[in-house]
Amino acid sequence: MNTKRIRRGAFPAAVCLLALSLLLSGCGGPSEGEVSSSAPTTAETAPSMLSVDVTALLSAQEVGEALGVEVGEPESYESGTVAHYASADRQTTAEISLKEGERALYDTTAALYEDAVDSPNLGEAAVWSAQARQLLVYGEGYLIGITADIAGKSGDECLTAARELALPLLERL
Repeated sequence: MNTKRIRRGAFPAAVCLLALSLLLSGCGGPSEGEVSSSAPTTAETAPSMLSVDVTALLSAQEVGEALGVEVGEPESYESGTVAHYASADRQTTAEISLKEGERALYDTTAALYEDAVDSPNLGEAAVWSAQARQLLVYGEGYLIGITADIAGKSGDECLTAARELALPLLERL
């Protein structure tokens, strides 16, 4: 008897949900096969998770000078927390990621890198992972990740470029 009562109650709820989804799916969108040129993209509508614009902190020229190769304008990823720079051939890249947080966030993240070595004189703390070609820096309330992958260059040269990028970032935060 209880199962009949549950089934009777579930059917009207399912009908209401179906009707609601059909109503909402047809509201104002282009019909099948049409493309709306004025439709906003996800990148434009997703709110940033930061109080700063990561793509505005370093110019493409600054990044290119540090990497030793010209790079294009940055692409933004991860809800505005990552700026990705690349050379025209995409062989050389730099990625800047920011996360607001406490020092404990940095400590936890840095501990994940088995090959991490201290990189002194940057922010409150910094480590370099040669394997990941990533510099992690904590300063000004931010965890900064700078990945520098320069085609044909050693890990030491990538570290030098990452450090060169970290200095103005820390000043601008």
